[in-house]
Amino acid sequence: MHDSLNQQNWRREKPVAWIMLVVGLSFLCRLDALPAVGEEGRWARGAVQMLETGDWIVPRQQGQIFPERPPSNSWAMAAVGAIRGDVDLAAIRLPSALAIVATAVLIYAYARAFLSQLGALAAAIAYATGGQVLQIGRHGESEAIFTLLVSASLLLWHYGYAHGWSRVRMWSTGYACMGVAALTKGPQAPVYFIAVTCCYAGLVRRDWRAVLCWGHLAGVLTAAAIIGAWQIPFYLMTDWESVSATWTGLAGDRFQLDGLLKHIALYPLETFACLLPWSPLLIALVYPPFRRRLGSVHGMLPFIVTALVVTYPTVWFASAARGRYFMPLYPCLALLIGSVIEACVAEQAGSWGRLNWRNFLIGTAVAAVGGGCAVLAISLATDRQPLAAALPPALAICFLIASVTAAGVLIWCRRNVSPPTAQTAILTLALLLGLVYDGIVISIAAASWNNPTATIAKLKSGLPGRGK
Repeated sequence: MHDSLNQQNWRREKPVAWIMLVVGLSFLCRLDALPAVGEEGRWARGAVQMLETGDWIVPRQQGQIFPERPPSNSWAMAAVGAIRGDVDLAAIRLPSALAIVATAVLIYAYARAFLSQLGALAAAIAYATGGQVLQIGRHGESEAIFTLLVSASLLLWHYGYAHGWSRVRMWSTGYACMGVAALTKGPQAPVYFIAVTCCYAGLVRRDWRAVLCWGHLAGVLTAAAIIGAWQIPFYLMTDWESVSATWTGLAGDRFQLDGLLKHIALYPLETFACLLPWSPLLIALVYPPFRRRLGSVHGMLPFIVTALVVTYPTVWFASAARGRYFMPLYPCLALLIGSVIEACVAEQAGSWGRLNWRNFLIGTAVAAVGGGCAVLAISLATDRQPLAAALPPALAICFLIASVTAAGVLIWCRRNVSPPTAQTAILTLALLLGLVYDGIVISIAAASWNNPTATIAKLKSGLPGRGK
């Protein structure tokens, strides 16, 4: 356990402010730049109906019962919509954006029990600026909120276990977060929480007394009370078929034999891609001496590895699983990345870990300059709409300047490896990644959007009762 930690003081540490600022800028900017896509419309429509009818128990679509998932995602949208006066794009997406910021802070707070400021900062930033989190974290879907709640259940439980909380407090805290997570996306949260905690305490630590105790029962009752507070009224207002569909309707479709071998071969590569640009740092773990040194220092790693090993088969052997289905465990992967960065920076010059860190900085610097040049080349070479409108030369030149500046900082940090310069490199890369998504990706997507507003208005004017 890291000897510099004072859990009462982590809130006053400078990295916390940097995390909130950098992650907040990345996810709160341009929330309404893109139209509602994917599942956003379904959950938003449920939120609208809640506000229209005053019924916050039974999710509905066009007045019909919509028993696809528990309703907490729509609750969040409806709550923001009630404050704003409308369930608009900001209301749809703000809960997810805030959940990403909160998850990053949670990761930092947990990591400071085991890592230095550098490792904790790296873990929080690696989660928030991983490729898939940047893409999906600003959408009004359930992944961001679900990830916050699942990671809170696991990390708070383990923090309590490692720091001697009473078993009632430890299990009740974990199960409370798990119960709210279950009201977001169904059975995945209970399966993950129960399997991970029982395997870790019982099988890894051989501490079956922590599992078979009255405190565990108190936790179960806490989760039952939270879920039952919604589930019982929902059942009384609907029927058993709707209850069953809410908890099992989507999960069964993911486990199929068709395409399973291909999925098993490719899914780890998809996970690796979803965590770019940070995932290449995990290559250091293939070197046994580095892996042994890492495991002997950080007391959280047995729990993190247990969580990953227990949960990954649920998506690896489900042929219909997508990369985002493992997002609830991305915080654990981010904590692993943070541990690797801390260990790499702490090693001696010329060591495997130090070489891994320096190569990472070189690679990201080259990618930054290459990306900036590519954006400028595309901007100057194309006159086709909408791409030309999305990437005007002025924007491309500004982005190139930012990319070259960031690359210069990364190269400088490579030449003088220390915890402060490593923190500078991490924050620089995080700012650049946020700029890439907010400035380039969203601009291209917005310009490419085929706005159907005029067509819909024309169709509506032709409907019966919509005369001129």
